[in-house]
Order: sequence, then C-alpha cells, then structure tokens
Amino acid sequence: MSDEAATSEPRSDRGPSWLEQALHVARTTNDYTPVWPAFVNTTFVVPVVVDEPTGGAHGPDDRGDDSSPSPAFHFAVRSSADRPVLVITEQEADLAAFHPDGTAVSLAGGQLIEALHPDVGIIVHRGPDADVFGIRPDLVQRLRVSLDDPGAVGP
Repeated sequence: MSDEAATSEPRSDRGPSWLEQALHVARTTNDYTPVWPAFVNTTFVVPVVVDEPTGGAHGPDDRGDDSSPSPAFHFAVRSSADRPVLVITEQEADLAAFHPDGTAVSLAGGQLIEALHPDVGIIVHRGPDADVFGIRPDLVQRLRVSLDDPGAVGP
C-alpha cells in the first residue's frame, strides 16, 4: 500500500480517497470486504451538538483559572424512517448540506465505530452528485466486535 493510499485525509484536489476507491471496486465486484479497512482508517467530519457546560464559569470546580474543561458533545444523530442514523462526510465543505450548524469533530472511522451507540446506523455523504454509502446498525456492531477482537468476526 502506498503512503498516499494509507493517508485518510480528504482529497478534494487529489482524486478519489482510499474509501471512494474501495467503494467503487466493491460496487463493481459486489464484495464489500475491502471497504471495511478503508472505512476504519479514513478520517471523517462528524457532526456534533455541543452540550451546555455544567458547573461554574470555569468548569465544575470553579477555580477561577483558565483550565476550563473541553466542551462535551454528542453526535448529531438524525431520525430516519426506520432507525436513527449519523450522517458523516470526508469533506468539511459538504457538512452544510446535512448539518447547517457546522459544528463537527474529525474522527477516524474506527474511533467512530467504537463511540457510536449500537442502535445507530451510519450514512457516508459523498458529495451532492454521489451515491451515499450506508452501514446498518447490525454492521456497526459487527465492525465494533471485529475491532475489539479481529479474529472473532469479520464484516
């Protein structure tokens, strides 16, 4: 694997990302196995909602110094017709299409899988003219298990 293929940064000016390449091959061959390593290692822009801080003006202990804690957040999960989903993207510029607030964090797919509630699916927004890629909650759970124990289960 080349260094460029292993890089998970968005590639708006460098052609398709590793994930996009894997999805193209998967749709052609109907074998999605190569998509999972690409997904787990790709950095995504994940929409979040920042939670209101609790405690004093400078954090829970109100010490009065500048060491206030980082704001807490939760994923901006949407209700879908049949299940909750989290819409993510590789390109920050695409975020406004589905999360006008614009508040987001960058997470690798593997980090997202580990942090996401097991009843939530994922939709990868790939731009205004591209097909979306969805991962059902049961596949999110299988990916989580395979991340915890790679020999236990494959997607």
